[in-house]
Amino acid sequence: MKSTAFILFLLTASLLVACGGGTTDADSGQDTGIQDVATDLGTQDPGTQDPGGADHGASDAAIPDSATDSEPDGGDDVPTDATEPENIGMNPMYSECGGFQPETRLAEEDPNCGDETLEWDVDSESGVLTFTNTDVFLNCCGDHDIQVTVQDGVYVITETDRPAAGEGRCFCQCLFDFQIQIPPIDGDAIDVRIERVVTDEGTGEAVVAWEGRIDTTTGQGIVTIKEDVGWCNQGIDIGTNPRASGCGGFDAPRSATSGETGCPDEVLNWQFDAVGQTLAFINSSVDLNCCGIHEIQAFFDAGVYHLAETDAPDDESGRCKCMCLFDFAIDVSDVVGPTIEVRLSRDLTDDDFDRGVVWEGSIDLLAGSGTITIRENTGACD
Repeated sequence: MKSTAFILFLLTASLLVACGGGTTDADSGQDTGIQDVATDLGTQDPGTQDPGGADHGASDAAIPDSATDSEPDGGDDVPTDATEPENIGMNPMYSECGGFQPETRLAEEDPNCGDETLEWDVDSESGVLTFTNTDVFLNCCGDHDIQVTVQDGVYVITETDRPAAGEGRCFCQCLFDFQIQIPPIDGDAIDVRIERVVTDEGTGEAVVAWEGRIDTTTGQGIVTIKEDVGWCNQGIDIGTNPRASGCGGFDAPRSATSGETGCPDEVLNWQFDAVGQTLAFINSSVDLNCCGIHEIQAFFDAGVYHLAETDAPDDESGRCKCMCLFDFAIDVSDVVGPTIEVRLSRDLTDDDFDRGVVWEGSIDLLAGSGTITIRENTGACD
């Protein structure tokens, strides 16, 4: 019995030693193999790892590149495909309405009409290349930007036009100039593309204005992008029976400053005679200076019926210190089609910043007549 008890004692002691062996090995610093695996995975000290630092083996495979690139630690990040191309442009310049040098136009030239061009010049000493894009037709009220990037070997000049901060847009268009320089290039020719972004027009995406190859060995050159840009001659006046009222309009006399108007809306009334194919327009309650010479013409330009109103200072009295409401009227013959496009523009000849499109849109001739509101509460309203 004693020998059997002794054997049971030895077995129990052996089991106790075996169960506590893991703790004993860890405390003594012996290598169990688990510690090495953790080190290889880069997980031995997760609180102090630097994702922008040295390679930690398998840990890189577990963390996407986009995650490591987004860290603000300034490590060894590699740019991704989403990185914006670098702007290499220097000394960007933007003109006021009329361009950099409007005084250089000849006396017989129309200051509101020109050919849009791209001029370039290579500095013979520094090699710096200057681009000047002239006569870009844009809204009078806008903030402009220009930059140059290289994309797939092409020098892309991007011009941006956005509504003026705090002002928005105006009812007028102007010719502007853009200029920018780039560092010296390698080779004798480069491919160039002009992209233009008008942020509040269409989709707000870039539109290609021109692209082509430039031979820089000649030192300078000019490319015509588009002829007759701006408020150029409209062609043949197709309007008949043009009329402009005195102060107060065709019917009941009214003054914009007398308080008797009830603040009418400026409207464009139209009536179509389907038998005679004649379209009659009356633009009423136009708020203008009391002293002026008024005209209206009609043109057919690129599929659009364009009504062009003009307000010029009186030859004798100039302008007055008062405002009035005026009416304009004109008829257009030989109008066909169930729907037509119409544009109404107004030119105040003594105000460089008040010439432009007042309204444009479609008219359904099948309706026979209609009224379009151009502007609400015209005149000196409360």
